[in-house]
Amino acid sequence: MSNRMLNPEWPRNYMKAIMEATKKFDVVLIAQGNDIRDLLDENRIEYRICFPAVECKQEYLDRYMARGNQQAFVELIKSNFETWVEDLMDCPQQKLIMKPGQHLEDVMKENGLI
Repeated sequence: MSNRMLNPEWPRNYMKAIMEATKKFDVVLIAQGNDIRDLLDENRIEYRICFPAVECKQEYLDRYMARGNQQAFVELIKSNFETWVEDLMDCPQQKLIMKPGQHLEDVMKENGLI
C-alpha cells in the first residue's frame, strides 16, 4: 500500500513517542497491531482497545470508499475484517466496541474518556 521504507527503529520509536505523549495528555490515541500491543504489555502500560463490531463491516467499507481510500486498502479490510475483530475480542484488555452508526468520539464519551 505504501512504498515507504519501514523505519529500522520500528516499533521502539513509536513506543517512545507513545510514552512521551502519555506525559502530556490524559488520552493518547494510537494505531495498534500485535507488535504495539506486545510492547504496551511489556512496559505495563494500561490501554483499551477500540474497534467496530463485526456487524459494522459494510459500514466501514463504505466509509473507506467515501473518504477516498485506495481500493487495495478497502480489499485488505474486506478480506480480514472478521478475523481482525475476532482476534481483538480475544485480547484481555478492556474493549470499546463501536456499534453501527457510532464513531470513536461516541464510545469515548460513553466510557467517560472525554
